[in-house]
Amino acid sequence: MRNFIVSLLCFVSSIALAQSDIEPLNSINYQTAERLEIKSGSLINSLDLSKKGSSRKRLTDLALQIDTASTVYLSDVDYYNINHIYLDNNDLVPPKFFTESPTPVLKNFYYTPAYLYDLHTDAIDLQINPIFYGNISYDKDVAKDYGFIFTRGAMARATIDKKVTFYTQMTENQVRYPQFLNQKADSLKSIPTKGFFQRDPNQVWDYFDAKAAVSADVTKHINAKLGYDQHFWGDGYRSLFMSNNANNAAFLELNTNFWKINYTNLYQELLLDGRVGPDAVKPKRYMVSHHLSFDAADWLNLGFYESIVFARENQFEFHYLNPVIFFRAIEQQVGSPDNVMVGLNYSALVKSRLKLYGQLVLDEFRFDDLTGGNKSWANKIGFQQGAKYIDAFGVEQLDLQAEVNRVRPYTYMHNKRETNFTHYGSAIAHPLGANFTEVVGIARYQPYNKMRLSGMLTYANYGTDIDERSWGNDIFKDYRDRPFDNGVEQGQGIANQSLNVQGLVSYELKHNLNLDLQGVFKTHDIENEPKVNEGFMGASVRWNFGAYDYNF
Repeated sequence: MRNFIVSLLCFVSSIALAQSDIEPLNSINYQTAERLEIKSGSLINSLDLSKKGSSRKRLTDLALQIDTASTVYLSDVDYYNINHIYLDNNDLVPPKFFTESPTPVLKNFYYTPAYLYDLHTDAIDLQINPIFYGNISYDKDVAKDYGFIFTRGAMARATIDKKVTFYTQMTENQVRYPQFLNQKADSLKSIPTKGFFQRDPNQVWDYFDAKAAVSADVTKHINAKLGYDQHFWGDGYRSLFMSNNANNAAFLELNTNFWKINYTNLYQELLLDGRVGPDAVKPKRYMVSHHLSFDAADWLNLGFYESIVFARENQFEFHYLNPVIFFRAIEQQVGSPDNVMVGLNYSALVKSRLKLYGQLVLDEFRFDDLTGGNKSWANKIGFQQGAKYIDAFGVEQLDLQAEVNRVRPYTYMHNKRETNFTHYGSAIAHPLGANFTEVVGIARYQPYNKMRLSGMLTYANYGTDIDERSWGNDIFKDYRDRPFDNGVEQGQGIANQSLNVQGLVSYELKHNLNLDLQGVFKTHDIENEPKVNEGFMGASVRWNFGAYDYNF
């Protein structure tokens, strides 16, 4: 596998065309891009916004296209947000949209408003920025009565010879979490979305987070990317395909875009558990995913998804390198030891105000069991349905979102832990695993250019294990150890109900420097146990970094 990747990189580097790196997953620019696409009433064929980690150039091209279109109404705040995209991507905009700082620092720093150091020559475009996140919060259930986030780091990205690009982001973090997140991390032996960590007696978590990738266009329509990062596939707040709930993973990604088609091949190396036992080289697992996105009409996108998780003893299964054959056909040829998931997704734009979207996942779907009415364990199905309503009720910059996620017991599970849909102690898709129903409501309002208000409510109903056997929620278990084959009900096991309410007020002092006020209230009601309530308030300073999401 290593020799294959090295050879591929050499080939890509030798023939690469002009290219740009990716927009970070937590970038506020995705919200702007999606608003613009909805307002236009027409899908942008060159950009699949359901895949976070999109090309910066294609995101910038979308902003340019909508900005210069005379048929799309844009408010002053919309223009401000478009300019935000231009400032973040000044190496990709025409000269008339390029902005220099009126007062650079010591001549060489902040030559442009968005970057500490910004260099553009014939050989290289280089941009460097510091990262800082300082948060202090009060929570009576946390040691010493306060929580905090202390993040320092840097990001850098460059395009060399207008052909090959790279980006990297590194942060050092010390965090004292709310009590419910401590309990979540204790149960998983990992921090949601993070990797290796240390923890001191005062409940302070210490971890170093690094992301990086190198990419290039192999041809005009094919891009190759090699890196270590997260992915998110879906239009919703959650994803039933692949989300950033788990740690970074090593990956090779090929993206083909032509006509109305966007096709992605993703090869990842996964790890089974979080920080469990002594430090040692962890056994390797692998995941290969395909996603075909097709713009069936100007307003309608349809997608087909498939993934397979497999484990060989420190060896990749080269049969799965084929980028076009269905995994099920190959799996049968190699002895059917692996875990295949297939899915469908759609998104539809309605009257320049509304976007409908959804996902369906099938894992060992059996038609006879589904229609037989016996509620078989093998009906491992999940679905998502959501809607986004922009400028809601005629109020400019008020955007609403509603979403329902429902996943049957035993979905994402397999007959051995090594082939379950997990990575480094966390679920690859939804943080609740399986055997749950979840409702999400989100409101976002930007009354002024620099101020953003947001609120989110999440209610979930799910069932956990009654005993040592698997009742369908814990996707790290073996599905063969189940109490019965038929009569499997949604939410079976010990009934759990959780409510998570978050509010955020954010003010942008200068480009990507934000002051935040944030509040979280969470309840957890477990059958036959006292109800647990927890809440906290906090204030933050963020510099070139996204706000923390406490919805786990």
